[in-house]
Amino acid sequence: PGLRSDVVELCRFDQGEGDGQGFPTAHGADEQPGFSPERHRLHGGLEIVLACDLAISVSHARFGFPEPRVGLVASGGLHRLVRTIPTKHAMEIALTGELFDARTAQEYGLVNRVVEPDQLGKEVLQTAEVIIECAPLSIRATKQMILQGVQYGPLEEAFSVEYPAYRKMLASDDAVEGPKAFAEKRQPVWRGR
Repeated sequence: PGLRSDVVELCRFDQGEGDGQGFPTAHGADEQPGFSPERHRLHGGLEIVLACDLAISVSHARFGFPEPRVGLVASGGLHRLVRTIPTKHAMEIALTGELFDARTAQEYGLVNRVVEPDQLGKEVLQTAEVIIECAPLSIRATKQMILQGVQYGPLEEAFSVEYPAYRKMLASDDAVEGPKAFAEKRQPVWRGR
C-alpha cells in the first residue's frame, strides 16, 4: 500500500498536481523506491533522484547542481553524486554548474529510463507493479544487502556480514510460499511475514 500510494502521488506531482513541492513524503529508505522527474531537477530535485533506488525521467528534463554559479555548494548532493556516478562525471557536474539533459543522466546512471512525457505515468506505474509483485521481505532484504554490502571493501567481507532483513526473510512464511507457489504453478500470496 505505501509503495503504490507513493508512486501515485509522484505521478500526480509530475503531472502538475500533488503537493506542489516535488518532494515525496518522508519515508524510510526501504519505503521510497523511486522518483520520476518531469521538469528540471536542480539541487533539491537532483538530490531526490540521487536518494532513490530507481528514477524514470521524461526526455525534456534537465539536471544539475548550479550552486557554484551563485557562490554556493550543493553540500549533501555532492556526497551522493560521487557515490552514484564515476568521479570524473561527478566533478564535471559539481564544478561547472552546467545543466545536462535526461539522456546524459541515463548514460551516467542517474536515471534508469527516459520516456516521452505522455508515457511517464504509465512507465512509473508499470515499474511499480513489477516490484509490487515481488515478496516484500525479499525486496527489503535485497535493498539492505545492496546498500549495506557496498560499504564493505573486499567482496568476502560483504558476504560474511549478517543482514537482519535477509535472516527475517529466510525465516518468513513468504520464503515457504514462494517456492510452493512456483511448484504449484500459481501466483504466490505474500503476507510480508
